[in-house]
Amino acid sequence: MSRKPLESNDLVLQVLESPESFESIVTQYQQQLFLYILKYIPDEDIAKDIVQEAFIKMYVNIQSFDPKRPFTAWAYRITHNEMINYLRKNKRTMELNEETQYADMFDERPDLADEIDRVLQAEQLQKLLNMMPMKYREVLVLNYLEGRDYQTISCVIGKPTSTVGTRIKRAKELLKKLYVKEYGNEA
Repeated sequence: MSRKPLESNDLVLQVLESPESFESIVTQYQQQLFLYILKYIPDEDIAKDIVQEAFIKMYVNIQSFDPKRPFTAWAYRITHNEMINYLRKNKRTMELNEETQYADMFDERPDLADEIDRVLQAEQLQKLLNMMPMKYREVLVLNYLEGRDYQTISCVIGKPTSTVGTRIKRAKELLKKLYVKEYGNEA
């Protein structure tokens, strides 16, 4: 019989009492943070390194975590910052990884024509997202592909919730303009 995982903030409290229990945080968050980074950097080894660095920062700074705020947002924020630091140091452009980004979009097996349409739409979306400035791309990825709410996105990107809303609105408008420019008709 498997035990139900502890809530995020309970895990942090456990780690504060017993630092060796940090492994439970790694176990619970490693895969989702890794997949998040792969949406920006398609190199698995680099993504693993970034997530590892993020976990080191989380461990070192666990005392500074505010238990009144969601741990998930704090973990994403640190991971996001590590990714940005990596990109700045390496001056790499971020291209979304096609294989991991849309893997969870195909929960059911539709008929072949529907699946081909979905794949083509996913490829178009990937191309358009790669054309967008980072500040718009990151809010769309966090909101629509990661399913994060405005408050969590606010914590991750370090901007007020109102800015998140504005960026999502502008990002959707830009996405529509880019779509019309690339594919010649309105969606």
